[in-house]
Amino acid sequence: MPYIRNTMKITNRYQRACLFLLWGAFLYIGYQLTNRYPIFEPSLMPMIFVDELFAFNVWTIIPYYLLILLSVVPIFIKNKDIFIAVLMATTFTVLLNYLIFILLPTTYIRPEFIPTGYFVDAWYLSLMTIDQPTNCFPSGHIAVPGLAVYFFVKDNPKLRFMIVLYLLFSLSVLTTKQHYFWDILGGWVSLLCGIIFSQKAQFIRVWCQSWIK
Repeated sequence: MPYIRNTMKITNRYQRACLFLLWGAFLYIGYQLTNRYPIFEPSLMPMIFVDELFAFNVWTIIPYYLLILLSVVPIFIKNKDIFIAVLMATTFTVLLNYLIFILLPTTYIRPEFIPTGYFVDAWYLSLMTIDQPTNCFPSGHIAVPGLAVYFFVKDNPKLRFMIVLYLLFSLSVLTTKQHYFWDILGGWVSLLCGIIFSQKAQFIRVWCQSWIK
């Protein structure tokens, strides 16, 4: 019997992980559409001293990709209710961001890229291919990993150091010149909206609980 219970537990967590990854991939389609085909002309955001304080550094593509990688840590969440909460919060935040991307599109003038001769060149160029310089505000690269870490730490309080890693990695959106400082603030606001939604939308939570085991 203990073996059966453990097997069922692993199976349930595996199914949740697959659900999160598949749903995330589906939502990412919306990002690519709004990123590559803006309906309105994207505008530039005002730069402040913080943007100039963090100079362009191609090597920071490493923490930038690590920041994005944090987005998938919810697949390790054990508590069902917390898993449902991160699913709800992420969905709401992403859709809110997309609405802003559509109605108030923004863009960033990327700096001249000078090859370093190291592997980071290929990593940076791959980012330039995947991600166009639009969809700046609010930053989904700040909001989504932030939600992932917040709920992961809620499920695993002893791993609070993940919050520090998230904050450190977040600086890379400035040094890779993917975002303005305003985009970071906007990302945190949309992140907060997602958390509030996950707490208040009880009817959606109940519906999710009926089919997420």
